[in-house]
Amino acid sequence: MATNKTVTFPNGFKLVSDKEIVGRDEETIQCEVQPNGTVKLIDKGYEGSILRRDGLIRYKNGLVESRDGSIRYQNGYKLILGKRAVRLPEGLFILGVKTKTDGSVEFPNGFVLKTDGSLKLTDGYKLDKDGELLEVSGGKNEESIGVLADLSKRIKKRDNALIFPVCTVRLSDKLIQERVKVTLDTISGEMSIKQKGLFAGLGFTEKAVVFVVVIIVLILIAIMLIDRLEKGGASIYQHRKDIFAVIKDFRESLEKNSSEISDIKEKLKKRGISFESQMEEEGREGITAGDSRLLKKRDDR
Repeated sequence: MATNKTVTFPNGFKLVSDKEIVGRDEETIQCEVQPNGTVKLIDKGYEGSILRRDGLIRYKNGLVESRDGSIRYQNGYKLILGKRAVRLPEGLFILGVKTKTDGSVEFPNGFVLKTDGSLKLTDGYKLDKDGELLEVSGGKNEESIGVLADLSKRIKKRDNALIFPVCTVRLSDKLIQERVKVTLDTISGEMSIKQKGLFAGLGFTEKAVVFVVVIIVLILIAIMLIDRLEKGGASIYQHRKDIFAVIKDFRESLEKNSSEISDIKEKLKKRGISFESQMEEEGREGITAGDSRLLKKRDDR
């Protein structure tokens, strides 16, 4: 590769000699030109990185910048090298970042974006690539902040602050179930936790309130069921009384008819007439009379 004339790479880097290359921000970077046409960068935060012939930089950790001069991390953060800025998934820009030798990025407030997508915070805390806040020894608020909700959920942005969704906070060894709002200032690195929810100021957890409400609802349902069963039982009892009354009337009627038939039998017996033979005779007479009426009707026609 020529050393007497400037060679401009597609990403804006300009090789001015075998030992020096000018970066996007016009900073002079020490380098070594490799036999295959690539350029090994030596200082200014690029230690161990390789400038490829297509103008893309492959960092020591293996990350390769995009065609637009940016690097996308696993957590959705995007490093825009040309502007020395990082764009967060929520659209917030952080300016004035510095690239480090291992491909990580340092923010003005001391945050460090690691190459695995994790975010090392000030005060000894670290956000992993999924946004979970991990406890790291040495933080001055070590006992007040525990596991937070992950960044993959929608988080709101306001001014320079990121507002995490409702999440759970661990205070020492106690896991507090109240809903809290966590605000992380991306400039100062300060983090604040505020209790959130309808019963936040009453000292009750929302789970406890929900439990009490459920118990009250169950008691009301039980009262309604008991009342309905009592009314249903009274109705069944009334129906049973009506049925028994009908059966009693029918039985009394049968007994009365049986008594009358017995009296008739006794009277016929005193006259020397058999009740059964009398019934048969009346039956035959009825049939004969019926036949006679039929014959008369036929003769009339």
